[in-house]
Amino acid sequence: MIEGGAAEPKAKQRKVGPVQFFRQVRDEMQKITWTSRNETMISTIMVLIMVTIASIFFFTVDQILRWLMPMLLSFSF
Repeated sequence: MIEGGAAEPKAKQRKVGPVQFFRQVRDEMQKITWTSRNETMISTIMVLIMVTIASIFFFTVDQILRWLMPMLLSFSF
């Protein structure tokens, strides 16, 4: 291999049957670190709060523009 050059290509992985595939999937799923129920609940509540705040903000901006646009468009220069 040339120093500073590209890495050698990975060896091709052999194809496996469906049973072996699902075994590998199950093994990989067991390696995952899942969040706890408490962490999931806190994250869900935070998302709901942020969505509510964003909804109120955009509703307020929309109402202001709804009130302001007819006034601005009624002026003639």
